Amino acid sequence: MKKFWMVWNPSGRAPTFKHETEVQAEGEAKRLASLHRGQSFFILEAKKKAVAVDVEVIELCDGSRDSLESQLYRRTYEVPMAETC
Repeated sequence: MKKFWMVWNPSGRAPTFKHETEVQAEGEAKRLASLHRGQSFFILEAKKKAVAVDVEVIELCDGSRDSLESQLYRRTYEVPMAETC
């Protein structure tokens, strides 16, 4: 993912537009500041990102056997069988 910049106004909504260059973000900040006198517009640079990649799904036991639908799903998508309760 390429580096990007966003413009944020603490009095407004969360930024959603990604500017490809710092110069573009600065131009947008100036444009917005001229329209909203007295308000601050900050130029934010994305430096790092965090991504959680491991997710574990744990099946809870209710004392009954897996339904036929559940067994077929496990076979189709190669989901390992849970330990028996």
